[in-house]
Amino acid sequence: MVPEVDNFWHIGRFVISGKIIGNRINILKKMLFDAFYGPYSLGNGLIIAECDRKVVNTLRKLEIESYQLGDPIIYFYSETLPIYIKSQWLETFIKKKNKISQCSTGNDKDIQKFIAMSKDMLLDSKTISTERAIKKRQLDR
Repeated sequence: MVPEVDNFWHIGRFVISGKIIGNRINILKKMLFDAFYGPYSLGNGLIIAECDRKVVNTLRKLEIESYQLGDPIIYFYSETLPIYIKSQWLETFIKKKNKISQCSTGNDKDIQKFIAMSKDMLLDSKTISTERAIKKRQLDR
């Protein structure tokens, strides 16, 4: 679809309860790491998200660049921006976070499962497409 982009991702909204006492930024970092590890590992990806302006500013502080796709809207009483992030832009964050986090081992296992499932889904869709093409040719005769 888009040259040099092999996969697309959508990251939904993150919500961290205000009732949690302590340093909630660490929870956000863990959530971001888990969300971004897959797209980063597969490479050549494009992540699309809608983020509160405060989150976009936090991403920048965490050395995660993003590009604003359009005008912001007010959503749930906050300014929400449509953004995209190239998977390559995640390298600094993933490598820095990886040094202080042991969650990459579990994420590696998950990404390998995801890759295997993706290949199976692709094979299934090609098989289904081939079967449909054969049936269509048979009906056209």
